[in-house]
Amino acid sequence: MVMILMLPIGCASRGLYIKNLIGDAIHNLIDGMIVAVGFLISISLGLAVTVAVLFHELPSR
Repeated sequence: MVMILMLPIGCASRGLYIKNLIGDAIHNLIDGMIVAVGFLISISLGLAVTVAVLFHELPSR
């Protein structure tokens, strides 16, 4: 977030940082909703979905 503030206002890269930040936030929100629904259905499904989301996130980190 600090990197966004340090970029000049007219910099073209600033828009990419903001889009990336918004996209990542939406992605994490959806992942959280999927995990929550899994736990609402059953504990075992919630745990399975949690493991699946963790493995899904590993390559991107």
